Amino acid sequence: MLFQRALTLTSGANHKLVAIDSTGISRTNPSHHYIKRIDSKKPVKSYVKQSSLFDVKNKTFVALRIRAKPRHDIKDAEYLLKRIKIQTALFGDTAYDAEWLHEYCFDKRIQTQIKPRKNVKRGFYRRKQMKNYSEKEYHQRSLIEAGFGSLKRKYGGYTLAKDWRSIRNEAYLRAISHNLRLSLLEIFN
Repeated sequence: MLFQRALTLTSGANHKLVAIDSTGISRTNPSHHYIKRIDSKKPVKSYVKQSSLFDVKNKTFVALRIRAKPRHDIKDAEYLLKRIKIQTALFGDTAYDAEWLHEYCFDKRIQTQIKPRKNVKRGFYRRKQMKNYSEKEYHQRSLIEAGFGSLKRKYGGYTLAKDWRSIRNEAYLRAISHNLRLSLLEIFN
């Protein structure tokens, strides 16, 4: 896909520390006047889910997956991890604490820094990866939240596109623009 290649080019080649997470993008941005006019007590609740890999050191988006309907975060992990090569560590919240993900990362020699779910001790690869788990290093995961916040502040937390392909293209273009802006700031500073 053209947009994934452009995202890869703008994010760089070496990704040592990568965080994984997802966010919601609102499908509409109705005004308060519109909400009041249609006598709605609550805002419209329709959103697109964007799962992302984020380079913690360079603060760039590395890979994206866009879904029209909400799904569990772990569903997109394998798709995203096949898009790039991580060299050192993968950071994730408890939604990504799955035995198969720990095994996948162990086979690729990637250290997982994924916060363990409560009362879950089972799993050969989970225990192996948890030997090197550090609560201090895990908190680098929050940088992806800052990346999502930056993306939404600059380009909006909503999409006006109606067609599925247009929504995906818009999300990719926002991430590519974010990466290009960071690389231009780096050049001029």
